[in-house]
Amino acid sequence: PSCAGRQRLEVGPDPVETLFPESLVHAGGTPNPVAGLRPPCVTQAVEVQANKLRSADGVIPLLRQVIELEPENAAPRLQLANAFIETKRGAEAVAILDAQLAHYGTRRPKDRALVHYALARALAVSEKKRALKELEQAARIDPAHADILHMLAQLAHAEGKLDLANQNYQALLTLRRSAEILAKLMPSNGAGC
Repeated sequence: PSCAGRQRLEVGPDPVETLFPESLVHAGGTPNPVAGLRPPCVTQAVEVQANKLRSADGVIPLLRQVIELEPENAAPRLQLANAFIETKRGAEAVAILDAQLAHYGTRRPKDRALVHYALARALAVSEKKRALKELEQAARIDPAHADILHMLAQLAHAEGKLDLANQNYQALLTLRRSAEILAKLMPSNGAGC
C-alpha cells in the first residue's frame, strides 16, 4: 500500500491512527498501524510522533517497525535509542547501541560517533567511567562535533580529569572561532540558502 490517499491529521487523540487503515491489526487483535506498510509510510508516522507531537513514547513502537522493515539501516536504531534515553529507559538504549557498535565491527563510519555519544548519554548517570570512554571514542571519530566535545569536557571536569576537560573546552573555542571567521568570510546577500 502507498501513503497516498490516507488521511493525515496532526491534532486529535491519536493522529498516527488516522494515517493507517483500521483493518491492520496484530494477531491478538491490538492495532498495528504499520503492518504491511512500506518504510516511507512508517517514516511519516515516526515524523508525526517525534517532530509534531514530540512523543518519545509514541515513536518507540513505530521505530521498532522501521527496524524490522530496514534491518541494515542504522539511523532508526539511533533514533530508538534516543527515544529510550528521553523516556528514562537507559538500559534498553544501551542494549540497542551496544548491538549497533557490534554490527559496525572494526568499521569507523562518521555516524558511529553518534552511537558512542548516545551511549555516553545513556550511561552518564549510572556508569560515568564508561560514559567518558564512549565520549572519547566519539571525539576521536568526529573531533568537530560540538555536542560531543561539550559533554566530554563537562564529564571529564566532573570526574576530575581537568587536562581532558581543558583540552575539549579549548577545542570548542576553536570550533566557535572557526565558525565566526567563516561567517565573516561568507558573502551576505540576504537571499539565504
